Amino acid sequence: MRYVFIINPAAGRGTGVQKLRPKIEAYFSEHKGSYKILVTSKKRQGIELAKAEALSGGEVRIYACGGDGTLFDIINGVAGCENTEIGIIPCGSGNDFIKYFGSGIDFFDIEAQVKGSSIPVDLINCGEYFAINQCFIGLDSDVAYNKNALSKIPLLPGGIQYVLAIAAAVIRNESHNMELCIDGSVIPEKNYSIMTAANAPFYGGGFKSAPDALPSDGLLDFITIDHVSRRNIAAVIKKFKRGEHLGLDICRSFKGKSMTVRCKKDMKISLDGEIVRAKEITFKVCEKGARIIVPGCCTSGTKEKNGKRTVTNASITSAAPAMDKR
Repeated sequence: MRYVFIINPAAGRGTGVQKLRPKIEAYFSEHKGSYKILVTSKKRQGIELAKAEALSGGEVRIYACGGDGTLFDIINGVAGCENTEIGIIPCGSGNDFIKYFGSGIDFFDIEAQVKGSSIPVDLINCGEYFAINQCFIGLDSDVAYNKNALSKIPLLPGGIQYVLAIAAAVIRNESHNMELCIDGSVIPEKNYSIMTAANAPFYGGGFKSAPDALPSDGLLDFITIDHVSRRNIAAVIKKFKRGEHLGLDICRSFKGKSMTVRCKKDMKISLDGEIVRAKEITFKVCEKGARIIVPGCCTSGTKEKNGKRTVTNASITSAAPAMDKR
């Protein structure tokens, strides 16, 4: 087994390399193992690096050391490579996918990352790219677009970036007229504020936008919210953050395999926070498209405990099965 750590030096306000490199080197100085540390120097370079390592042969664990953008790169570099497991060391401002696993797992523990088992999770096929967490069109993609712009401002904390990004999107309150086709059923064109294709519950630094999404159930959660006036949007966002929006009259929730979205004008589309533009896009589940390392756990799945998902600590005699479905 090879261990490759791909670090985004801009993550964690630029402290990712300084904090992680000594921890990685200290662990492997005391334990046997073939490891490599790669530091990206430009946008999307993580895709190239991860793909090269996956295609070089042999079993390999590739760790995304950064934020959601770094994980997006690694996913797109290794998708379809059965010899590769993906680790996540969360140095960024969001890191929303791992919130599914709860707060009891230390993703910064290098030994736990090396010894942890992996579980299969679904991906979202978005045409040219894959996403692992959530894709948005509407207010949320406007927020992601603004957030990417604000991230270029030095010393502006990630939490403040999200607040400012939301404020700018709310003030503009852009109209999004879209036609949807979910598993072959057409929903005629309508004006939406939010359209989500989700594989996991959280996004945007903790917004519980898809509370029922499960990363290994072979389905995606499609959620829409009708266009909301500027006067009422703050109340809707408050419920959206807490995962209480599914009960609203203006909200619709579907589970399915695929959804095609069409619009007469170019849409800003957020793929795990990365923005692409198109007039049409299809989100399709890619079942068990990746294996994710759960640090320090001999993983046999996840269970519901006191309303929270926790990873079990049972022994593994074969490959870890998918997480339990509700």
